[in-house]
Amino acid sequence: MHGLRIDHIDGLFDPAGYCERLQREAAAAAGLPAGSFYIAVEKILAPYEALRDWPVAGTTGYDFIREVGGLFIDADGERPLLRAYRRFTGRAESFDAVLYAGKRRVTDVNLSSEANVLAQEFHALSRSHWRSRDFTLHGMRGALDEVIAAFPVYRTYVSGTAAAGEDRRYIDWAVAQAKKRWPGADTSIFDFIHGVLTLDLAQRGSGYIRAAVLELAMKFQQVTGPVMAKGAEDTAFYRYIPLLAMNEVGGDPRRFGLSTAAFHRVAENRAKRWPLGMLASSTHDTKRGEDARARLALLSELPRDWGRRVALWARLNRLRRGEMDGVPAPDRNDEYFFYQTVAGAWPLDLRPDDAPALAAFAERVQATMTKAVREAKEHSSWSNPNAEYEAVLGRFVAGALDGSRPNPFVQDMHGFVESLARAGAINSLAQTLIKLAAPGVPDTYQGGELWDFSMVDPDNRRPVDWTVRRRLLEELRERFGDEPIDRQAFAELAAHWRDGREKLFLTWRALAFRRAQPALFAGGAYVPLQTGGRHADRLLAFARVANGHAAVAVAPRLVTSLLRNGGTIDWADTTVTLPTGRGWRDALAGRDLGARDEPVAVAELLADFPVALLAGGR
Repeated sequence: MHGLRIDHIDGLFDPAGYCERLQREAAAAAGLPAGSFYIAVEKILAPYEALRDWPVAGTTGYDFIREVGGLFIDADGERPLLRAYRRFTGRAESFDAVLYAGKRRVTDVNLSSEANVLAQEFHALSRSHWRSRDFTLHGMRGALDEVIAAFPVYRTYVSGTAAAGEDRRYIDWAVAQAKKRWPGADTSIFDFIHGVLTLDLAQRGSGYIRAAVLELAMKFQQVTGPVMAKGAEDTAFYRYIPLLAMNEVGGDPRRFGLSTAAFHRVAENRAKRWPLGMLASSTHDTKRGEDARARLALLSELPRDWGRRVALWARLNRLRRGEMDGVPAPDRNDEYFFYQTVAGAWPLDLRPDDAPALAAFAERVQATMTKAVREAKEHSSWSNPNAEYEAVLGRFVAGALDGSRPNPFVQDMHGFVESLARAGAINSLAQTLIKLAAPGVPDTYQGGELWDFSMVDPDNRRPVDWTVRRRLLEELRERFGDEPIDRQAFAELAAHWRDGREKLFLTWRALAFRRAQPALFAGGAYVPLQTGGRHADRLLAFARVANGHAAVAVAPRLVTSLLRNGGTIDWADTTVTLPTGRGWRDALAGRDLGARDEPVAVAELLADFPVALLAGGR
């Protein structure tokens, strides 16, 4: 099946009209029924925003990254983690304040020309009517900057005779917030802007030319998207960093964690509205690899330990800091970013006494840190690089990761990562299973078949070793080709988990199951399953049901405190209730489980592998 992935859809003048034309012409060219050509759009949705009713299959999956990632972030860790961050960095600003500053910086510097042109056109329209002709160009530019900075979504989609209800809510919010920040007593200029954006000024009898109002409203919509992208993802996400696992494309650092109930709601909606939308976990634009995020999410379960570690590492590295204009460099925020980056990206096979490997890792981290400070735009930037600060930062990174001599920081960081490694891998396997079984089309980014601890581009665009992946897959096929798979084989799989073969095994078996049941996964209903027992809230369980067939996914979450020394999880009396009246088969092990009309012990389901995928039939 062929399809199209459309990036930067929000940059278009009329996204809905473009999708309609593209769908019509692509379907005709492919000889398909009208409306059936597969199109996915790169649309960044806020948690409270829905994809518009366009003739597409859905988004490219950044909303799913936020949702599935939230499952592994412990909401109870928010306050202590935020305290640790603020204590170390001395920064007390809220994310809202950081985001506002980032967006204002974009309109003042990066997109100043675009903002000027927009202000001139708004000013020209205001002068066409006596009621608004007294607004100055300077005032118009300032008011527009405030409205753009207050916009709660990437953009609205006004294109007809009036703003839709959803669009009007976002415009109302932005204008109201802008009025609060306006230093003057007269806020009538905002009423004029509101009238343009909602098309209220385009109504008959308003005195304004309808076509001019509509065109200006649609031009405005093309500006808010890039301002949000550059102000949030490319600025605020590098300034406000209590937990980098949340600072992902499509993410929202204000939403600390997602409950299983909330995930069930969004998954049920996706099954009904966008069953063929893409489900991503890593892309060419994600800030860090999916398994690095899964490991960093564990910090929310260990906020106090993390805070103590950061304080220790800062003491161990104090002599490696430089100085600029009498101020220590790098600053505390960049240092905090460095520690999270290293903890998330540390390779599983990297030993603290392997000096060449550490040097190669340090070079990758240096590139990431240089990009981070340029994106943050506080000490350096892409348009005006601060070579001195970047050099000091580079020396700090190289010294901190120096393996040519005994290095207490490297030793302690390695020990910390080792303490997280297995729990992070379990998070990764759970995330992978959910992606492969939830409503939508799973997307595996190049190389993501094995552990992906990459950092931001260009690190995540390095060449992929396909030879290793082919060899491991052949080994898995030879060892696990015969069913049922015995427990000894699973023990061998677990013994070699560091090379990523567990993730490859899960991907291989789950995709084979999907291929055997296309209708079930393409259009099957999403059914949340009841969990019970002591750790019921640390489990996500759901079924996909269609035409007498069913699949069940059981995935652990927030399990750090449940891990035993051997890497297994103590599930105690935790249970999951499967759909009744069916015979069940373990789709990963190939074993028949029989009918299970009573709650099933999770310890039994997950005895051999950290996650479970079951097949059921009547």
